[in-house]
Amino acid sequence: MPGGDPCDRGARPGGPPFRPALETGWLPRPATYLDVLRQGESYDARLEEQGYEIDPVGGVPFQLELLFRPFAFLETGDEVVDRDGRAWKFHAPWYWNEFDGGQPSTPSWPLALLFRNGGPTPEAVAAVAKATASGSHADEVSRWVELTRAEPNTPA
Repeated sequence: MPGGDPCDRGARPGGPPFRPALETGWLPRPATYLDVLRQGESYDARLEEQGYEIDPVGGVPFQLELLFRPFAFLETGDEVVDRDGRAWKFHAPWYWNEFDGGQPSTPSWPLALLFRNGGPTPEAVAAVAKATASGSHADEVSRWVELTRAEPNTPA
């Protein structure tokens, strides 16, 4: 089309205005994705696309087998006290927030559960005590690395 010629995009004069769709793509949009990486591939937050995304409620059949969940005895937001009397908040899957700002940046086991969703149950307290009677944060990470052959993505 030569410059300066009018273009009506196929709309006739006096007709309804052209309104492109506001939403395009896959509708309804998935609310949750599960990112799956190959064994030996570490997650890299700087990459826009990595691994394979699964929509758990998307209608595509799949089967997963959980081999190991680090800190399976804890839930995100749990507050614990460690062997040295320091209080910590757990953020799954790897991050610990020390309330006193001191070092080191992971708790010394064994751990005692102080808080979970308003107050821990006796069963939860016992489960955390039993699971942390031996071992350490480093042992949990090592078990995960051995199974995945990757390195955990931990906050700086």
